[in-house]
Amino acid sequence: MEGEDAHRAEGGRSNSERDALTERRHDRIRLLYTELGRRPEWREIRDALTAAGLSDEPVSRPTAQRLRAQVEEGTPSAPASPSAGASVPVSA
Repeated sequence: MEGEDAHRAEGGRSNSERDALTERRHDRIRLLYTELGRRPEWREIRDALTAAGLSDEPVSRPTAQRLRAQVEEGTPSAPASPSAGASVPVSA
């Protein structure tokens, strides 16, 4: 299911474009941690990504949770960038 959302939102994009989009989504989620001062809920992630124009349609709950987990785990989604060293609080 969550793969369908990712495929729908990223359909027709090259691998490098998908990687860049995922990195921008991760950056927005990291910023959300800072803005909220806590771990964002999946709805807050969905709303922030939609408002930032980082998804064609609102992402599903599983997709938002997967992206949040990737940020918390520090999963690289693209080549390292200067912002990649930013720390993300993992406490709930």
